[in-house]
Parts: sequence; C-alpha cells; structure tokens
Amino acid sequence: MDSPTDLRESFAFPLPGSVIGALLGVPDDELATFRTWSDKLITLADFEAAGAGEVYGQLMGYFSDLVDRKRRAPTEDVLSDLIAVRDEDTGRLSQHELEMMGLILLLAGYLGTANALSIGTIKLIEDGRLALLRDHPDKVPAAVEEVLRFQSGAAELPRYAAADLEIAGTAIQAGDMIVPSLQAANHDPGQFADPGSFDLDRTGRQHLAFGHGIHHCLGAALARMQLQVAFTALSTRLPGLQLAVDLGDLRWRTNMFGDRLLEALPVRW
Repeated sequence: MDSPTDLRESFAFPLPGSVIGALLGVPDDELATFRTWSDKLITLADFEAAGAGEVYGQLMGYFSDLVDRKRRAPTEDVLSDLIAVRDEDTGRLSQHELEMMGLILLLAGYLGTANALSIGTIKLIEDGRLALLRDHPDKVPAAVEEVLRFQSGAAELPRYAAADLEIAGTAIQAGDMIVPSLQAANHDPGQFADPGSFDLDRTGRQHLAFGHGIHHCLGAALARMQLQVAFTALSTRLPGLQLAVDLGDLRWRTNMFGDRLLEALPVRW
C-alpha cells in the first residue's frame, strides 16, 4: 500500500476500544462518541485546562444514563453484573461508585492499551523486528513485556509516606506526598541491563507497567492478551510495515499525567 494510513486511528485505538466496550456492554454505535470525550479528557495538559469540567460532566452523564439502561435491560456484560451487585447489596457499592468504577474501567482498558500498541508498533518496526516476530512467533510474549516496560506511563498516582525514610540520599518525612515514577523504575539499571535499549530477549516480568501489590492493574491479563494478538496479526499480515514519515517527524503531546501520546501513526506497506 503506497498511500499512508494512520495506524493509530485505524487499528491501535479501535481494537482495545471495541474489546473493553464489549466487556462493559457499551453499544458499538456509541463507542465513537465516548472516544471523543475520553480523548479530550485524558490528553488535557493539566487538571485546570479549560473544558475539563465540561468533558467530565459529559462522560459522567453518559455513564449514568448507560447504567439506567442496563438496569432496565441487563445483558451479559461486566456493567450489568456490577449493577446487580449494587442493587442486591446497597452497602457494598453506592450509585456514584458504580458509575465511577465503570467509567474508570472503560478509560483504563482503552487508552493505556491503545497507547502501548501505538508506541510498541514503532519500536517493532525499527530494525525489522516485525519480520523477526513473524519468523519467531514464540518471541511475541517477550516483545509485549518489553513494550510495556519501555513505554510505561511517566508517573503513578500520588502516595503518602507511612514513615520517615531515605531514598538515594533524599530524606522523606512521614506524611510527605510522593509521586513514584514508573519510567524511572522500568529503566532502573539496577534491575535491567542496558535499560535504554529495546531488547526482545529480556526474560521475566519484573517491570511495573501495571503497578504492584494491591494497586496492580486488574486488566493486566486482558491488556497482555490484546497486545499479543495485535502484534501477532501485524507481524504475520504486514511484516514489511514501515513508518510513512521520519521518526523525528512523528507528532506527540503530553497529557496531565506526563504521558507521551502519539497524535498520529502514519504507516505504509
């Protein structure tokens, strides 16, 4: 194919959007509208950006309406199950918690995977790695783990120190707010040899792309599955995939969490 195609718009975002939408029971014809709102919210440069409140209100209004519809006509999906739990035991989940949980699941299950798929494709295009995966499909799971390590978000949610401690010579007092850096953790030379390189031969899952402990992402298995399916499909169907622009000409933006997001991924094959 000679004319460029935006892989971000045609593949990287529609795939996880459709999957998480199906799991939560979002009608297919409403996914495009939801994506417009969620993209606006998640790509705002800061929490005070103009329009944040309006977009958030639209999203919450939509989810409140979706919950009402599912309550009247439940289907086989996660949101209908959560509604049943809430209605059978109102002490376990408030209406607001129900709506927020559904919204967070939809946002997290959609945008994180889409961004990993976009950036991961760039890394796999470099040096013909897609062709390597075609010839060695057993390397796909390791490739997914390296993508997750390499492109993980800039920062985690804030935490508060439970006790006085010192990290790398910096004193932290009990009660101080800290913001852990996932990028720093996943590029720690004490944990990863040559952390700045993209190495498909790394073993294990020591990275923290999905958090840790009680904060471990509940959608980790789903994200891994989607990335493995996606990279397998790209490597077998389009092993000659190439960027349609120079790497330095790709356009990026940074969201409120410090994540780098592609604006477009023009490719040809």
